[in-house]
Amino acid sequence: MLAARPVLAANSGGPVETVRDGRTGWLRDPRDVDAWSDAMHQALALSDAERKAMGDEAAARVRAEFGRDVMARRLHHLLDVAAVAAKEGAPARLASPLTFAMLIMFFLFGAVLSAACMRLFRG
Repeated sequence: MLAARPVLAANSGGPVETVRDGRTGWLRDPRDVDAWSDAMHQALALSDAERKAMGDEAAARVRAEFGRDVMARRLHHLLDVAAVAAKEGAPARLASPLTFAMLIMFFLFGAVLSAACMRLFRG
């Protein structure tokens, strides 16, 4: 999506949060071959202008909802919640050093992947 291209994805997991069916791509049941075939036909039938509009909306959505700054703010908020919970003595899922390390690694991986995609598909 960051590459400004509409996507065809399974309607489960992460794509449900990121893809807007019919606007930034298509979400289909992974077991429904006919639905996937129909979505591919729809994608191939798009004009260049329609494909560009969908792709541009997809890229804008990824930047606005999942960009580095947004994800950094979300991570900061989660860490604040964990810190408050730890100070109050309440068990917190994010209080674990391992969970914290995993969040940092996830964030860094996303940043690296985002930068690589931008370089690869620029232009």
